[in-house]
Amino acid sequence: MAKGGQQIQTSEASPQVRDHIEPGIVAGRLRVVMVRLGRQLRRYDSPGLGISLYSALATIARQKEISIGELADCEQLPSSGATRLADHLEKAGLIERKRNPNDRRGVNLVATAAGLSVLKHHRERGNSELAQHLQSLSRAELATLLEAIQILETLLADDQVVASKQDRRSFS
Repeated sequence: MAKGGQQIQTSEASPQVRDHIEPGIVAGRLRVVMVRLGRQLRRYDSPGLGISLYSALATIARQKEISIGELADCEQLPSSGATRLADHLEKAGLIERKRNPNDRRGVNLVATAAGLSVLKHHRERGNSELAQHLQSLSRAELATLLEAIQILETLLADDQVVASKQDRRSFS
């Protein structure tokens, strides 16, 4: 049961929902919900570590070791933007630069123990707060939400592939 005692339709869309299944309408509602959810989740962010820095740090930690160019690709930023993020993270002691073993001119970015600790604390706090909100949902509603998350993850992965191909074409 969702907040306010409202039951979420899980198996088959109701007639009211079916009448509004148009990409433009769904996109508009999805954007509003995502903005509001993002705002709520940012309340649990560590002070001084904005969404861009957190995202870059998480990418660096996930990849173990990554070049500035790879960070730029993952974060869909120009190289100069990725460099600025790396500079801020390094200054905060959350990452360090290491020589690239394959290219003496290049450097790779690696999360420090402090950076990994910040990520762990951020995830635990944010996940805990979000899990408290999700406790009000039924198992069926949680399953529906998980399916929606999987769809969104697929859309994001597809979007990154398209963006990467477009970036490569623009440099050709």
